[in-house]
Amino acid sequence: MLRSALLYVALPLALGVASADVWRLDVPLLTAVLTAQAPWVVLPFLVCLRVHGLVHGALVGCLFGLLAMTGYFGWEWLAYDAHAALSQMEGGRGLFWFAGATAAGGVSGALGAASGHPPARAPRWLPGFGWAWASIVLLAEAAYQLRQLAFLDDRTVVAGGAFVLVAVAVVLAAVGVRRSGVRLFAVAFVLALVAGSAGFALMLWAEHTFAYVPL
Repeated sequence: MLRSALLYVALPLALGVASADVWRLDVPLLTAVLTAQAPWVVLPFLVCLRVHGLVHGALVGCLFGLLAMTGYFGWEWLAYDAHAALSQMEGGRGLFWFAGATAAGGVSGALGAASGHPPARAPRWLPGFGWAWASIVLLAEAAYQLRQLAFLDDRTVVAGGAFVLVAVAVVLAAVGVRRSGVRLFAVAFVLALVAGSAGFALMLWAEHTFAYVPL
């Protein structure tokens, strides 16, 4: 019971709080990593590896995303003031943030459940697909951050954060290879490359289209 509470409730709330206030610790590299988008996708995947059933995994993932966003805005309300939180939710933007985090968590949770406990008649590459997809999401964000270096002042910190994401991506890919074998993971990686890259691009497009302008 305690472990479930920590994984399914405390962890997402902590992610939201850390994303909102990690800058106070004055550790630039940690700030670069925790303010990235990828942890909001990869963590629910990892949490749901112990969940049985795609639907159950999707529901747990949705809850993860919802609680993480609640932690983010709730902490801004408590640590600063109501205006700090509400100003980011005006014009329908709050609906986008909560809906986006919930949807991303649901997809991640379903993939986590499929990788941890694949259905009996699932394709043989399915257990490796989630690991490949999580790895590709990390690599996509690292590439996106590195692409922004020319427009940033603190390039060393951003580059360091990107390389941390790459390192985590390599670890996840290695786990996927170990669990499914090299050939099947290669198949899963190719499929996940298309799905993960498209999903990350869609997330960035939606964020810049809806999150920073009134709906």
